[in-house]
Amino acid sequence: MRWYLAGAMSGLPEDNYPAFRRVAVKLRAEGHEVLNPAELCGPQRLTWHECMEICLPFVIHHKTTGVFIIQEPTPHRWTQSDGACIEACAALAVGKEVRLYHPDPAERHLVTERYVHMRPLFSPIRDLEGLAASVTASGAEFKAIGVDARSEREPCADRHSRQAG
Repeated sequence: MRWYLAGAMSGLPEDNYPAFRRVAVKLRAEGHEVLNPAELCGPQRLTWHECMEICLPFVIHHKTTGVFIIQEPTPHRWTQSDGACIEACAALAVGKEVRLYHPDPAERHLVTERYVHMRPLFSPIRDLEGLAASVTASGAEFKAIGVDARSEREPCADRHSRQAG
């Protein structure tokens, strides 16, 4: 199975790379293929937006099983991360699994839209159309989850539900 890692990075010591590396090592030892944003973007020290342009297509790619959310440094810290919320919403929008990472595979619980709904999305993305275009150019099927930059921001799950209906 091919999993993308998501979680809080920006503003944390070492951008939380040590936690991402630990989880990647554990999942690979279990036989999973792991797409780690700390490896995809880290060496180049890209901007947040550049990293999202690189990583989001991996989240929704047809060969990606889903997203594991790293809950370090604290269990709900990822819900305060724009990137992690965008990645979780994008995965849910295209029917991927989103799970909270836990060392015990039996404790890797599914994340539902209701869970993602806990946090309104105030994204620093300035060019949603450009991000969507780069995702579309990757060849992946994508259901838009962006919100018009002129409109009021809404919780991610509300946007998904409204657009699906």
